[in-house]
Amino acid sequence: MTPDEAFRLAAKNVAAFGDTDIFPSPLDRFPCADKIDEVVKALEEIDRTFHQYLASHPPENINALAPLGYTAFRWATQIDPIWNLYYLALVLLVAESIEAKRIPETERTVFSYRFRPDPNSAHLFGNSTWRDYKKRAIEMSHTYPIVLVADVAEFYPRVSHHKLENELLRLGLTTDYPKRIKTLFSKFSQTRSYGLPIGGPASRILAELALNPVDTFLHRKQIPFCRYVDDFHIFANSQQEAYNHLAFLAQLLFNEGLSLQKTKTRILTAKELRDASTYLDFTETDDPSELPPEARLMRLSLRYDPYSPTAEEDYESLKDAVSSIDIVGILSREIAKSNIDTQITKQAIIAIRALAPEHRGGAVQALLKPESLETLAPVFSNIMRLFRSLYEDLDEKTKDLADKTMIGLFNEDSHLIHIDLNLAYLLKVFGQRRSSEKETILIKLYDDNQSPLIRKEIILIMTKWGATYWLSNILGRFDTLSKWERKAFIVAAYHMNDEGKHWLDHIKLTLSPDQNIVRKWYKERMKLIKEVPL
Repeated sequence: MTPDEAFRLAAKNVAAFGDTDIFPSPLDRFPCADKIDEVVKALEEIDRTFHQYLASHPPENINALAPLGYTAFRWATQIDPIWNLYYLALVLLVAESIEAKRIPETERTVFSYRFRPDPNSAHLFGNSTWRDYKKRAIEMSHTYPIVLVADVAEFYPRVSHHKLENELLRLGLTTDYPKRIKTLFSKFSQTRSYGLPIGGPASRILAELALNPVDTFLHRKQIPFCRYVDDFHIFANSQQEAYNHLAFLAQLLFNEGLSLQKTKTRILTAKELRDASTYLDFTETDDPSELPPEARLMRLSLRYDPYSPTAEEDYESLKDAVSSIDIVGILSREIAKSNIDTQITKQAIIAIRALAPEHRGGAVQALLKPESLETLAPVFSNIMRLFRSLYEDLDEKTKDLADKTMIGLFNEDSHLIHIDLNLAYLLKVFGQRRSSEKETILIKLYDDNQSPLIRKEIILIMTKWGATYWLSNILGRFDTLSKWERKAFIVAAYHMNDEGKHWLDHIKLTLSPDQNIVRKWYKERMKLIKEVPL
């Protein structure tokens, strides 16, 4: 892959799928599609003057807590968009060499993030999924009586930069890409010598390289196993052999600066593994009508590829399959629990999108009840993403209920929106309809919350609502805003008539290259679409 191909594929991938699966996509996603030549030109400039550019335009990242279940969190980073693009492009330039070092996909051993780039669709990975990994484990459990189930503790945050750089250097490349990647790690992790940013494809590719020595050693020792990211299933003929495998795996991980998650590592009989995986244990004799709705739901593949030559037929087939399952009933049973099954609930939330519009209302309204949101706290951001994707198709009654529920969360100072990631996704829905009560809430929120993740969304919402009285006040503080807020305000300026036009004429020569790309993109967009992207 040439640098130009990597730059274009990185831009296309971000345009199609966003920068991470954790944070809301930044404004920069749109120019990646509409101004790709400008984006590639900026990446070429970074590539030519890497160290100088890094010194003059250092990455300004967003850090936030991402919920894990009801009481746990992980630290997530949204990388400065232009640097995220360059980071992804660098990794794409070494990804083919990384894939060549891995256990071949045909051996059905390592299932996560197999590099199979498609420049047309901008997909980077093949079709193997976590479900395929689980099915393979169940299949192997019919051959081996004992299974070691293991999980790497805090995998992404503990990946050693030094060891990863060594693995990159062992690829035998003649470029300085490995050293550039390590330099970016240092910037992203605030000079710590370990940790990968979570959620984006570049880190996923590098994480696979980090575990490749472990995979290779297990494979050379002819120890039967399968892996998906940080989850291992290792198979044995006896308890003693399983303990030996456990000790060996622990040693291999220790050599990489990693360790096992004690609470998730256990030795099971093959039957215990299958009993714990009934939703995925396919057999030819299964009669779908005899399975509980949850099992039928979990056995559905809800992945839909709009680029497939049979896309229309695939979507109709998916809708038919989903319509035969009582999604509202599944959600009601989960909501009635004190602790939900997050996998089932997430699958049900995704499935709502495939329901016919006349059947969505009941499911959406069940999710919108305040007591439901408390119970569904681990999937709050998933719910908000669902609402945003369906918003234009919701009836006025449901939109009224959504507004009432969201305003209630602010009035009650709910713990759900004390988490910035939850709040950011809520704002995507909150900003769709204007009211004076909502404006009052947002003005206070902007003053109280210092996170660029939240403040940039508020600027875009106030722009969408035409709140120029508030935007004019922010204009005078432009130099004090974060880079993320500045891009949002550049968009806002195009909605401020002469005041915005004169300000843009005055400021454009001082903007950074990536800010200028956003400015040029939005200027052209305004000729066709007046709607603020939110």
